[in-house]
Amino acid sequence: MRWLRAAVLVPLLALAVNARPVAADAVEGIGAFPLSDSVVSLWLLGSPQEGKRALLLVYFKGTPGWHDRRWETDFKINVEAGDRAYYRLVSGDIVLGIMLSSDLRTAYVQDRPFPLSENNTFMVLRADGAPDAQTVIPLGRTDLASRKDEPISVQVLRANPDIARRLVD
Repeated sequence: MRWLRAAVLVPLLALAVNARPVAADAVEGIGAFPLSDSVVSLWLLGSPQEGKRALLLVYFKGTPGWHDRRWETDFKINVEAGDRAYYRLVSGDIVLGIMLSSDLRTAYVQDRPFPLSENNTFMVLRADGAPDAQTVIPLGRTDLASRKDEPISVQVLRANPDIARRLVD
C-alpha cells in the first residue's frame, strides 16, 4: 500500500514542480489614448473573463504638445509567475512605463512600486521631464470596466469628475 501511495504522489509532485502557474487574471492586452495636447493615457487589460476590464490605468501629463512625436512601443503580456507584464512607450529620452507583477499585487508606474489593492489609477506629472522631476500620484481604486466603445481612460474621467479636474489643474 505504501508503494502505491508513493507511485501516485511522485508523479503529482513532479507535475507541480514542472507547472509554471500564470495569474488567473493575466494581462492580455494594452491600450493608449491621447486625451488632450498635454495628457495621454496608458492601460493594461485583463483576461476576457474580466469582461474588457483594465487592471491598471495611468494618465501622463506634460507640457502642451509634448506627446506629439514618434513613439516606439514595447510590451510584454501573458507572463508567467515571477515575471512582470509591461507596456512602455519610448521617444528619445522620454519613457512612459506601466507594469504589473504576475500575481497582480504590485503596480509599477515609471518603475515606482505601489500596492494594486490600494490604487489601480494613477497620474504622472511632468511626464515629459527627467525621471527625477516626475511625480507619480495615486488616484485610488476606480472601476476600470469598459462599458462603451470609447477608451477606458475617457470613461473613468466621465465617472470621476475629481480625477478630470486634477488633470486640468
